[in-house]
Amino acid sequence: MSPDPTSKKITADEPVEPATATPATPTTSAKKKTKMTTKKVPALNCNLKRLIEEGDVSTCGELAEKLGVSRGAIENLVNGKAKSISFELAGAICEHFGVTMDALLEVPKNDLWATVRRVGRVVIHLASRSFERDPGEEQEKDSERTVDREYLGTWDVLAKNALIEHIRGLGNYIEIREEIHADQGGNGGVLDGDRLVSVCDGAVHFLVGSPAASYHTEEIVSAMYGVPPRTPGVNGSFPYDFVWGPHRDVRSSFAWETTDDLCGIIDPNTTDMVAERTFVGEEGGVGLDCGLIVTYRVSKARTPDGYGEGLVIGLLGLSGPGTMAAARVATRAIDAPKLYPDNTDSPAMRVVQAQYTRPEEKTRRDNRQLKTCKLVGS
Repeated sequence: MSPDPTSKKITADEPVEPATATPATPTTSAKKKTKMTTKKVPALNCNLKRLIEEGDVSTCGELAEKLGVSRGAIENLVNGKAKSISFELAGAICEHFGVTMDALLEVPKNDLWATVRRVGRVVIHLASRSFERDPGEEQEKDSERTVDREYLGTWDVLAKNALIEHIRGLGNYIEIREEIHADQGGNGGVLDGDRLVSVCDGAVHFLVGSPAASYHTEEIVSAMYGVPPRTPGVNGSFPYDFVWGPHRDVRSSFAWETTDDLCGIIDPNTTDMVAERTFVGEEGGVGLDCGLIVTYRVSKARTPDGYGEGLVIGLLGLSGPGTMAAARVATRAIDAPKLYPDNTDSPAMRVVQAQYTRPEEKTRRDNRQLKTCKLVGS
C-alpha cells in the first residue's frame, strides 16, 4: 500500500501538537431555533359544589376543617373564583369524596353555560304590558291612577326563575340583572343594523317571552336575520315560523296568520308542521304547546374592555308553556350543547315541543302544568 504523500511522519522525539477541532458548518436546521408554541389550555370547571351537595358535608367550612385547609380556599373553588388548584388539594378532595379527578375537574364544552361561566354576567329581558283601562272608569285625581298599571306574564316569570335557579347552580359569582321592556305595540318597524351590537355589553342576554308580547324580542330576533321587525311578508327569511290565528292583536316578521284553527310552528319552505299547539278547555285534559330557541354569537359586542364576543339567547313560546319549555330545554345538560351556534354572526334556531295538562275546573285561570318538552326538527 503506497504511503499518503500529504501525511506527516511523527517520531517519538518530535513534540505532538494538540489537535484542534474543525468547526462544523452549521446546517439549516441548526441555524434556526425551533419556535415553541404554547396551546392555550381551556379553563376547567370545578364540580366541588355538586360534590358537597351530594356528599357527607353540608358546608364549605366543614369540608375545609376535615381537609385541614382554609375555608376561603374551598369557597373560591365552589364559587368559581379560584384561578388554580394544587395537586395536593385536588387529591385530598377526591380522596374525601371517593371520586376520580375527572369528577372534580372537567374541560368545559362549547355550550351556552360554559360562556355564562366564563363571562360571569347575565341579563334577562322581560316584556310588560299595560292593563286596559275600563272606558267607563272615571279618571281619579290621585296621581297614581294617571298611569297605566303594567303586568308580566306568569309563564315568563316562571321561565325567568328557572334560568336564575340554574345560573345560581353554576356559581354565586355570576351577576344577574333583569330588564323589563314595555311593549310598544303597533305593526311594522325599521331594521336597525347595530341593534345586536348595542344590546350586547359583554354579558350573556336572555330574551324571555313570545314576540307577540314583546316588541324588544321581535326587534332583536328580526335583526339577527336582517329583516325589519313586525313586518309581514318577509316569511321565508327564518328557518321556522310561528303560525297563529287572527285573534292576536300584533304581527311578527316570523309568524303567519291563519283564518282556521291551525296553530304551531312550521317550516316555511315546505309549510310542514314541525310542532303543534292545541287548546284544552275547562273540561281538562292533555294539550300541546311549542316554542323557539334562538341563539346568536355577536362577534363585536361592546364590553367594558373594548369589544368582545357576546351571546344572545331567545326563549320564545307560542304561549306560556312553550316559553317555560324553552327555558327547561336550554338548561338541560343533554340539550345545551346542541343550541350553541357554530359560527359568530350566524343565528341558530331550534324548535321545542311541549306537552301540558290542565285539570278539570270551571275557571278561566291559566292552570296549565308543563309535563314534558323536547327538541324537534333539525
